[in-house]
Amino acid sequence: MKRAILFLTIILTANATNAATTSYHTNGYYRSTPYPNYYTPTPKHEQTKTENNPTRFYIIAKGGYNLMYGSMYTDDDNNEGLTFSAGRPIFSGALGIDLNRDPSLRLELELANVAPSKAKFDHGWDSKLHADVGYTSYMLNVIPYFKATDTMDFDIILGLGAASVDFTDTDHDDFLYLQSGKIAFAAKVGIGLDIALTDNFSILPEVQYNLLVTTVKYGLADIYIGYIESKAETFVMHNCQFMLGAKYTF
Repeated sequence: MKRAILFLTIILTANATNAATTSYHTNGYYRSTPYPNYYTPTPKHEQTKTENNPTRFYIIAKGGYNLMYGSMYTDDDNNEGLTFSAGRPIFSGALGIDLNRDPSLRLELELANVAPSKAKFDHGWDSKLHADVGYTSYMLNVIPYFKATDTMDFDIILGLGAASVDFTDTDHDDFLYLQSGKIAFAAKVGIGLDIALTDNFSILPEVQYNLLVTTVKYGLADIYIGYIESKAETFVMHNCQFMLGAKYTF
């Protein structure tokens, strides 16, 4: 009889212990804990979100005004030379790619044309050279940009390339001439804004400085016997450009 009572006591104690133990669901199965009425969820491991930003192609069309100042020293000892200044419209187009990475960077190929301008080249003498001056440039631009606001980027414009410079004489009575169709080294630096109007379309106000350097032959001419003197000197053209562009991103 005592053994039966002891056996029943052991069974009832075991059942009471199991009843007091709380079970909860974790990751699809139940786990037991010795603390009654207490639930501790398993913490979730958050995955770092990596945004997939693919590179995007874009096209640009720009227009603006170009202020030119050109100089070529013909006598270094006396600081004499040919100089001119003029202002003409400029138009350009570009095809580019936005790498869409950190740091933010765009690369583009740009073609720009400055309309011929009537320029008076001042020489150290009484005579002057009147000519039409224009150029077409071919540039590779590297554009780091920084987020200014949610819809506006700040651009830094750096470019290298070449330009075809044309001098067309318009007044031969001044007895001076310049070699035309010269290929010049071209470099630029500028700043601008990229203001997004939609997800694909934005406008680009910019200010740029463009430098052209080449070697040009110049000389004296006589209407009866032709050229009587010719020499080559370094010709430098400074360009300050005020541009407004439109960009479409695919």
